[in-house]
Amino acid sequence: MKKIHSFWRRVPHGKRLLGAVLGAIATAFSWVWSPNKQVVKQAPVTFLENAVGQPVAHTTAGDVLGYTHATGVLRFARIPFAAPPIDHLRFLPPQPVAPWQGILDARQPGPICIQRFTATNKKHPAGQSEDCLSLTVTTPKLDQAKRPVIVWLHGGGLANGGNHDATYDGANFVTRGDVVFVNVQYRLGALGWLDVSPLGDEHVKQSKQNGQLDVIAALNWVQRNIAQFGGDPNNVTLMGESAGAYLAASLLLLPEAEPLFHKAILQSGVYDAWEIPADRQELLQRVLTKAKATTLEELQQVSAKTLQTIEQDIYQYGRSKGWPDPMPWYSLQGITSDAFAAAAHQGKPVLHGTLKHEYHLFLLSYGKNNPHGQIVNGFLKILGLNNQQIQQLIEQIQPFSPDRSQQDLRVDLISAIYMHYPHAMFAENYRHAPTYSYLIDWAAPQYPELGAIHALDLPLVFGNFDNWTWALGDTHPEELSHKMQNAWIAFAKTANPNHSDIPSWPTYGQSQRATMVFGETTKVVEDPLSWVRDLGPILDTMLMDAQ
Repeated sequence: MKKIHSFWRRVPHGKRLLGAVLGAIATAFSWVWSPNKQVVKQAPVTFLENAVGQPVAHTTAGDVLGYTHATGVLRFARIPFAAPPIDHLRFLPPQPVAPWQGILDARQPGPICIQRFTATNKKHPAGQSEDCLSLTVTTPKLDQAKRPVIVWLHGGGLANGGNHDATYDGANFVTRGDVVFVNVQYRLGALGWLDVSPLGDEHVKQSKQNGQLDVIAALNWVQRNIAQFGGDPNNVTLMGESAGAYLAASLLLLPEAEPLFHKAILQSGVYDAWEIPADRQELLQRVLTKAKATTLEELQQVSAKTLQTIEQDIYQYGRSKGWPDPMPWYSLQGITSDAFAAAAHQGKPVLHGTLKHEYHLFLLSYGKNNPHGQIVNGFLKILGLNNQQIQQLIEQIQPFSPDRSQQDLRVDLISAIYMHYPHAMFAENYRHAPTYSYLIDWAAPQYPELGAIHALDLPLVFGNFDNWTWALGDTHPEELSHKMQNAWIAFAKTANPNHSDIPSWPTYGQSQRATMVFGETTKVVEDPLSWVRDLGPILDTMLMDAQ
């Protein structure tokens, strides 16, 4: 592999760099700031008296009108699963939807949840709104066929994203696999994860997990309604990537979520093995100051536009502390690998894995000015590691990648600490339930020097390549994509990802650590990242010594 240290000298200015940054961050963490005025408190909806000859589905709250997608499947793009969390409902758990009369027009996407504007989400046709707790259903037919259901949770660091990104279009899953695909939105940033319980109202004591509760509300909606869309409420797979996978994994641990889904697919996200120190009370005080509020009631009356501005401030403040995104403030606390060992006894099958060079993606977002140094400061020193300790860890992993440069190894170490190690420990502790592990080792054709970077699994799994030209160029890796998508579909149907176009994929068992490697060739490898597990005790000792 070409060395990363020469990468920035060889990247032409202009189109290639701009396209790369905008494309990568759009689907991963949305870094680039751009102003926009499309922020609304409550998004308008349309109701029709009749819709003769058009697809209309029945839900417990009322009828919804969909449309026929270009692929021939049916789509219902904006179905509310909870009441708009506005005014006195801001920071409260999701509340039931009020029934409606007539037919709700669900042919256009609804707004995304409040978040800082970026160069990509500013183009969203419906803008941003607190009235965003909606889901999209894509289905072959409105019948009683009881198809497997896949519920998708988008990524974005718990602070950005939405369910209408073209990358997440589930039409290929539906047409290829005869499944029902559901895209869910959940509250983001401060509205989804800020702990406002110190303001004294018992009704908001759960506010630091509102985004999690939103997903539970969506899963409850699926249980009550998905049969009307041709789906089987007794065969639901919860699937997410990055922060979405992290969120999905957390639901494996909640008793109230246990009966609502039956399998999980976790792509590049599972739990924080080492939490970045984050003062959540400091965050609350900063939000109150920026909002010019002192009480919960005053904070509930702040305009949606002000909240969006606060999200930008939170992001910038996190960056000033060395963080790449605000997720340390928003992440769920107390989730450990031991907790997953207990959850495994519920027997929910899980398919999970990572990309080999996850955090090399962030070299794009840090720009040309010493990206390696910035990424080390942002991801390693914030844990409390000093330069000597970082070098000791580099020397620990170097024998397993002897051809990698020191700069590459530094970023490899970050990938190991924040992605590979948590997934490895999850696999170790969860293998009492059927568990299938994978590793993607396929580089983006436009950036072979970066390797298999974070979020590159999205076009491969979804088979949507058009907005990934920044990474793929004119390459459409359809053969690899079909292998992966068919495996995901098989798992959603039967809890087993095996199909005829891949080698036999064993479970990650008690006596073996079988891992499917998706790359130029697809093969099963025994424990391909075995060295990762050794990092844990070493890092634990270093962090204890630093205290």
